[in-house]
Amino acid sequence: MAGNERTELLPHQVFAGRWRIDGKLGEGGMGSVLLGCDLQTHAFVAIKMLGADLVDHPESMARFERESTLLAELDHPNLVPLVAVSKHEGTPFIVMARVEGQTLERLMLQRKRWSLPDALPLLAQLAAALDHLHTNGVVHRDLKPANVIVDQRGHLTLVDLGISQRTDTTRLTLPGLVVGTPQYMAPEQVSGKDVGPASDVYAFALLTWQLLVGSHPFPGDSDRGVMVKQVSEVPPLASDASPEVPVAVAQVLQKSLAKKPDGRHRTAGALVRDLVRSLGGATLLDDDLDKLVTDKRAPLPARVDQARTRVFTEAPITAPSLTPLPPAPAPPRPGPAPVFSPLTLAAIIAVSAGVLALVWFLLS
Repeated sequence: MAGNERTELLPHQVFAGRWRIDGKLGEGGMGSVLLGCDLQTHAFVAIKMLGADLVDHPESMARFERESTLLAELDHPNLVPLVAVSKHEGTPFIVMARVEGQTLERLMLQRKRWSLPDALPLLAQLAAALDHLHTNGVVHRDLKPANVIVDQRGHLTLVDLGISQRTDTTRLTLPGLVVGTPQYMAPEQVSGKDVGPASDVYAFALLTWQLLVGSHPFPGDSDRGVMVKQVSEVPPLASDASPEVPVAVAQVLQKSLAKKPDGRHRTAGALVRDLVRSLGGATLLDDDLDKLVTDKRAPLPARVDQARTRVFTEAPITAPSLTPLPPAPAPPRPGPAPVFSPLTLAAIIAVSAGVLALVWFLLS
């Protein structure tokens, strides 16, 4: 059946014998995302359906199928879990776990500027998700605040692998064709060149810069204008744009905003570790980064100031494995030697009691 002949799904409609439509969560260039209910488990799910006008478009179909394949292969607590993949009247759809929370984009509107200590738990989780993708040969290519969801516990989920690309497979995008969001595209991505993990690290540094400063380093009225700046202009130091950002923190970010990929941090996790070090903390080890990722956090953003500032700024950040043990308590000093032995003392007491008794008898 041709894509444009697909029957439109209506609220409360059940399709494929299992999924009930409860509403629409959003819509984008590749199709729509619906809120659904799994009638077998009674769990809410997100159903991503390819647009009817793209079903007969080979490249769009290939992208959609690749996203479902990637979701099936990747397993990480900061990536959205895949539930099922199927078709409805010839149109493919992906069923994913429903991720509760707000996008980081919305949180950034509610709270314009974040301190690094407040942002670190989110940055650590995002870095962990990116490093997991890169370790498995996947480049996200569209990292931006709108593709990051944070729930009330502070748990972060990276979503939308629609234009992600494997580093070991044939690219679907023609050479010279640009895909991504201009505000977060690396120079090589803007230029239509091959992208790699370093391209995601660049976007991660841009997102961090925006979190700490409260604005984007490359403001512009047009996508084209922003893309030109991404290629040709060096972003200002975050500390110059906002005096509340420490110079050491700004210098760490500047490294990953290098125009050449080989000048950036090799991983997103390495960038987070250098940010921790720039605050005066000890070197952050892999296990310590994992603890920062999995630690339970206060709801965002209302209590993040109190909770995160208290945790990270009352004392220098140190890795637990590097924290020296407290010195062993000194052994107690021996007290002065007794003047009399216990037997001698008992004898003295007995004689004294006898003398007192004799005196009392004579006086009575």
